[in-house]
Amino acid sequence: MFLLIYRIGLRIAALFNQKASDFLEGRKQQTCLWEEIFANHSHRVVWFHCASLGEFEQGRPVIEAFRKAYPNHKVLLTFFSPSGYHIRKDYEQADWVLYLPLDSPQQARRLVNLVRPELVLFVKYEFWYYYLRELSRQNVPVLLFAAIFRPSQLFFKPYGGFYRQMLHFFREIHVQDDTSQQLLQSIHINHVTVSGDTRIDRVAQIADAAAPVSIAAHFAYESKVVVIGSLWPDDWDVISKDVQQLITRCKFIIAPHEISESFLQDIEKVFGQGGAVRYSALLQTGAEGLHHTRALLIDNVGLLNRLYIYGTVAYVGGGFKDGLHNILEPAAFGVPVVFGNRKYRQFREANELLAQGGAFTIAGTGELAAIISKWLNDADAYQKASATCEAYVKRNAGATQKVMASIQACLNHSLQP
Repeated sequence: MFLLIYRIGLRIAALFNQKASDFLEGRKQQTCLWEEIFANHSHRVVWFHCASLGEFEQGRPVIEAFRKAYPNHKVLLTFFSPSGYHIRKDYEQADWVLYLPLDSPQQARRLVNLVRPELVLFVKYEFWYYYLRELSRQNVPVLLFAAIFRPSQLFFKPYGGFYRQMLHFFREIHVQDDTSQQLLQSIHINHVTVSGDTRIDRVAQIADAAAPVSIAAHFAYESKVVVIGSLWPDDWDVISKDVQQLITRCKFIIAPHEISESFLQDIEKVFGQGGAVRYSALLQTGAEGLHHTRALLIDNVGLLNRLYIYGTVAYVGGGFKDGLHNILEPAAFGVPVVFGNRKYRQFREANELLAQGGAFTIAGTGELAAIISKWLNDADAYQKASATCEAYVKRNAGATQKVMASIQACLNHSLQP
């Protein structure tokens, strides 16, 4: 009944919402594609499933480690959300990137019979009853990794028996923290390993291998730089006056989350005539003569995780919007982090870095300038915050290797007669 209501709701939503329309149309277009790809195939397939782009970033270190360790296997990557699929449909580390069809007994049986996966890995939050049940029936091992559990979830409610049943379908559940393990053990789910957050391995890898961004390096040369990453207008409304206050003491590298001409112009107004320059313009003219320029506006995508290395301090956006963006990226470079105080509590790393002194929140105008000024005036306090961030990433790395050990055990077992 729930699935029927869900399908009807999606069709109604698709009349008014582009994302819902993409959700249905994308699956419709791929209905026959599954048959074309997998009918009578003889590949050894390992199947990774992610809800959306955020879960993909959790899963990416494991996918890439798997590809390196098992080059003769094929990788199937599926997404539930159009946002994840559209951005990563050409991901080179997967042999096929497809939408996951809606969960039902018939679809689950059809897909499992078609793909015949040797192993399936779900990332973080995905729980699809019929897929899990069918994989269990066919004795296909399923791992869940990078998972976080909270007391508010249905698994832990007196009426949550149906949801608890799904947890038994997993061969092993890799969780990010001790709290998640303890919650699962409280409902007698004991096939649990505390592995940590695979995203930390990803940001550590990026920090170790980050290629220089020559324009940013030239701009930042011997200056105190605040990198403002994933900036939303909601963040800018709060911090723009603080930025104006700090202009004489710092330079700014600013990367909006969504690049629009109107937003770029709003940012430029704070710096006045000639005070800000766009990255795309410097690609054309070169990066000479920037010593009087106070802001470098990043008006393209894909650079941000390499720009934090040039920062003294980072402000990461989303805390005043729908949810904090990735603060692990600056932390990996030992860059202390500031963010808005409204939408961050669901992120483990934010809570832990706040508690340890590597990060700070702000509630309103004036606070960002105060925090940065303190760090600029107190070298010891700044070094302590910086060391805290760098140590946090190093201490919590290694989740990918733990998940890979489970993958190896499952694949070795599947080869036994």
